[in-house]
Amino acid sequence: MLYFGPSSTGADGFTGGGRTNYAYLPGQTLAPEEIYFDQLTEPLYLIDSYLNHFDAVVQARPDSDVDAAHQKRLESFARDGHGLINYTDGKRPTDAVLREAVLAAVNRKARAEWQASLASRPPLKRLDGEVPNYEHRPEPVKFQAPLDPKDSLRYTQVPADFELQLFASEPDVVKPIFVGWDERGRAWVIEARDYPHGLVAEGEPGHDDIKICEDTDGDGRADKFTVFADQFL
Repeated sequence: MLYFGPSSTGADGFTGGGRTNYAYLPGQTLAPEEIYFDQLTEPLYLIDSYLNHFDAVVQARPDSDVDAAHQKRLESFARDGHGLINYTDGKRPTDAVLREAVLAAVNRKARAEWQASLASRPPLKRLDGEVPNYEHRPEPVKFQAPLDPKDSLRYTQVPADFELQLFASEPDVVKPIFVGWDERGRAWVIEARDYPHGLVAEGEPGHDDIKICEDTDGDGRADKFTVFADQFL
């Protein structure tokens, strides 16, 4: 799905906090049945080769903000059997309303593939013990049982035209919160071993570190792991 709208608007708009309420960007936590959106703020990149990656476009900006050529391209996208959902009056639908609109707008094949993808995922399981209730939820959340790498991939969504492959996993990397790639194809991973519930005594070194993960034999999987820096708090 493509969300075509501004990255920030006022209280009556779609967005807040630098992202849309419906567009979950790479790296952010997704609900198990969330619908993934890419986000585009300007019509400059509304070209056919880009639009063809999507099953539907949610236009959340006035038609007057989109020139005639790009508006015609969106109309052609809809005529070709894709979904085009317009919210150009500045009124914000609820998550449930938008969800139903998207599922109604996409073609039968896309909807069936999405439903099959959800059905193929293993059920999430909860463990004894409650996660600290910092948000003051009415019912505290239980710890989620970990998934193996293969099943984790089934729960991960990536931008259009991206493919996800496993490069490294536990026990070689533990509690990663950020990864960056260098020109040699190595992954630099921040391992937040103390986050969020591991408290270190004052004056004691932490357990967080930066680890370099490297594929030395060219098979696409990391096989060399080097701690670049450690004892972070």
